[in-house]
Amino acid sequence: MTTLFELVPSTLDAVEVPSDAATAFIAARYARDDAAYVRLNMITSLNGAAAGGDGTSDTLTSVVDRTVLRAIRDAADVIVVGAQTVRAEGYVLPRTALLAVVTRSGELGGHRFEPRPGAETRVLILCPAGSRAHREGVRLADGIDADIVPVTPRDDGTLDPVAIIAALAARGHRRVVCEGGPALTAQFVAAGVIDEYCLTVAPTIEVGEHALFTVAPGARPDTSVAGMLVDDVGFSYLRAKVRPAAAARPTTP
Repeated sequence: MTTLFELVPSTLDAVEVPSDAATAFIAARYARDDAAYVRLNMITSLNGAAAGGDGTSDTLTSVVDRTVLRAIRDAADVIVVGAQTVRAEGYVLPRTALLAVVTRSGELGGHRFEPRPGAETRVLILCPAGSRAHREGVRLADGIDADIVPVTPRDDGTLDPVAIIAALAARGHRRVVCEGGPALTAQFVAAGVIDEYCLTVAPTIEVGEHALFTVAPGARPDTSVAGMLVDDVGFSYLRAKVRPAAAARPTTP
């Protein structure tokens, strides 16, 4: 068992994880009442690595982090992830929210998103309008449908996060969680669409050069700490909200 403590606000409330009480405790801390938001949710080592020694986040995570992940996903409409992350480590379909993959090529490295009992059987494919993925579609596993969402690309072929959020909102998906990887996260940060950062810090140091995500000059968000949990094995779980004047939310149709 792991003991989880609440430091911000400084209630010092504690709960043992895993347990039903812990699931409810964490869900309450990560609940959002607003109908539209963009959250970032990622895990990092002490030296900024988004992946452990096996090249995936699985070797960084903890039982508490997995419970936090479920709480954040359960409150969302859609989980956005980059194709590079899917190719690197695959992805498990969320239990409640839709999964949306941002891809220019439509190539997912052979990952087909196998059906999961009780999970949504549709994956949104966010791709440049007119691209091969848009024209020909993307084949996934039997029982999983690829719902192509064309987005007008920038001149360099990349997709603007503001346009991505607007395309999702047009389909009724306004509670958005971005789960990276680092390249997609940097684009979301630069575009100013994130209004809350949910970051787990693992008490490990990973080999190599790492950066969870980069921040371009002039794109640094102005944040304040909304909540912080820590556990007795050294992990911390931070929520930092972007101050309203700094948030650049696109217009919702």
